[in-house]
Amino acid sequence: MNHLRDLIRTILLEPWTTERRIAQRMRVSKGTVHRYRRLAREGGMAWEQLEPMSLLELDAQFNKRTRRIEKQPLNFKLMDEERKNPIVTRYQLWKEYRREHRQAGYSYSRFAHLYRNYLGTQKTEMRQTYRPGGVLYVDYSGEKPTYIDRATGHRVQAELFVGVLAASNYTFACVTRTQSVVDWIHAHRQMYAYFNGATQTITPDNLKSGVNKTRFQGLVLQKDFQLMAEHYGTAALPARPYAARDKGKVEGAVKICQHSILAPDRHTLFASFEDLENALAERLEAFNTRPHSDAPDSRRERFLQSDAHALLPLPEQPFTYSTLREIQKVPINYHPKVDEHAYSVPHRFIGAKVQVSIEPDTVTFYSQRMEIARHARSAVKGGTTTAPEHQTPHHLAQSQRNRDGFTNWAKSVGPNMLAVLEAQFLGPVALQGLAACDDLKNLSRHYSLPELERACAEAVALGVLNVSGVQRFLYAPRDTPHREPGALARIVVDNWARQVPKPHQTACPMAQ
Repeated sequence: MNHLRDLIRTILLEPWTTERRIAQRMRVSKGTVHRYRRLAREGGMAWEQLEPMSLLELDAQFNKRTRRIEKQPLNFKLMDEERKNPIVTRYQLWKEYRREHRQAGYSYSRFAHLYRNYLGTQKTEMRQTYRPGGVLYVDYSGEKPTYIDRATGHRVQAELFVGVLAASNYTFACVTRTQSVVDWIHAHRQMYAYFNGATQTITPDNLKSGVNKTRFQGLVLQKDFQLMAEHYGTAALPARPYAARDKGKVEGAVKICQHSILAPDRHTLFASFEDLENALAERLEAFNTRPHSDAPDSRRERFLQSDAHALLPLPEQPFTYSTLREIQKVPINYHPKVDEHAYSVPHRFIGAKVQVSIEPDTVTFYSQRMEIARHARSAVKGGTTTAPEHQTPHHLAQSQRNRDGFTNWAKSVGPNMLAVLEAQFLGPVALQGLAACDDLKNLSRHYSLPELERACAEAVALGVLNVSGVQRFLYAPRDTPHREPGALARIVVDNWARQVPKPHQTACPMAQ
């Protein structure tokens, strides 16, 4: 119908043009051209009469109206009310509609198409404009980077914190060990230092570290987060629950950071949390200085042009936060738990009441206002951090009864003791050498470390790398003058050989 006017004009004004040529030009069938030409000839039509007509009037002159059944219109508002019931499906509504309007009802495909189009018209999106220095959006990423915990050697998930300035899209990102209050506030401190200023408002998500949900009062800020916001002179306005568009800026920024910062290092195995921090900082700088895909300037250039001059100045001192908890009773294993990780305190405080201060990187225990233990903070849930000086003597000995513990002790004695000790693990089953290592270490109760090292030097020189060999050299007279390694070994072996009775000197008990 779009080319109907051109088709009729060509038929009436170019009678010499063949029907095949007209059909090819207008991209219609030859039969259609033949029918229109026949109707125009029989009706004595002229283009001067038809030119003022509209498309609908032209269509009525050449085409008959087919009788169509008027379809029953859909009540979309009623359908919306019904769909609020979770057990009502779109197919169920169509069955009820067709049951009521059999002949005048739409097919299911047409019904679904019209309903989808209606829903598309109901969604609106507000075009927002942001003042420089006005709004800051923050959120955590669902995709998490990982690193290796040095204490345990386990792979640990970290949290990716993202903040974006609404006016310039200038982005900050850092990693925290958890989403706890102490890490949440520490991330904000880093972000404000990175921007070198604060915005008038900040919009976080509804995580527990920032917002407390109460039954009667609605959304209430977490007290420490509110104190931090007041310290920087900004107002915290959390997004509404289940309203992602309230913080659409940071939702988009999180996805971009996942693609531009996390994805390039997804196969990298970071040896520590600090290595992960440094790598992310480098990626962040490259991300903010990269030109936009649709503009020649970068996020940093837009930040310097708009937000940088409108941010609130930072206070002289950053917000200081450390959470102090009380542990009513130190357990008998002297490892109280902090955030699902066990840290050791001196064993003499078993059963005592202690306090723990949790900071971004350290965990400190106090008793009677005196510091009794300090550990590097770990994010390994279910893990244990133990300081050897906190253990009882028996526990210390048991914890060191392994290959690494014996090796460290042997290194403190000397290289020859280390050579003898490592020889105990050369058997078919390496751990069977632990008993021999126990015997070697027990010798230090009766002999000094220099004496042990000298005996081991003699054993190594003679190639007798076992406990009994070391004992023979220790049992030698201590007034033996010092000789080069190997000389004492030969003397001991000669003395031992003279003490063994020869076969022809063995007397028979019956003869006596």
